[in-house]
Amino acid sequence: MEFEGNSLKESKSQGTQELNEEELKLREAKNERLKMEQAASTLENRVLYLEKINAKMNKKIESAKNRAVEIMKIKKQTIEDVESKKTHQEIKEITLKEKQQKIQEIKTIQEDKLNKSKIEHLSNSVTIAKNTKESLQVD
Repeated sequence: MEFEGNSLKESKSQGTQELNEEELKLREAKNERLKMEQAASTLENRVLYLEKINAKMNKKIESAKNRAVEIMKIKKQTIEDVESKKTHQEIKEITLKEKQQKIQEIKTIQEDKLNKSKIEHLSNSVTIAKNTKESLQVD
């Protein structure tokens, strides 16, 4: 019976050892599962954080695009205004030149009339002088 008693003890000991090994495996699996859950949670938080940062960057990018578009509009308007002022100034200059040219033409016409009038007056004076001279000589 001693043999059977030893055998029972060994069998109990092996059963206990198998239970301890299974418990160890279960504990290891549980610890591994907890680590994986923690890693998954950390990863999920990291993804949420990165999405939040990405959303902020997209807002900044959109804001920068809008500012760039606004700057381009202002720049285009400024160029158009400068061109318009330039064109307006050119039109003023052309108009001024045309007026000056008309004034010069009028002056020339007036000078020609004045010269003709002087010539006619001189001619008349010469004619009158000749007539007077002739009338004085006849007597």
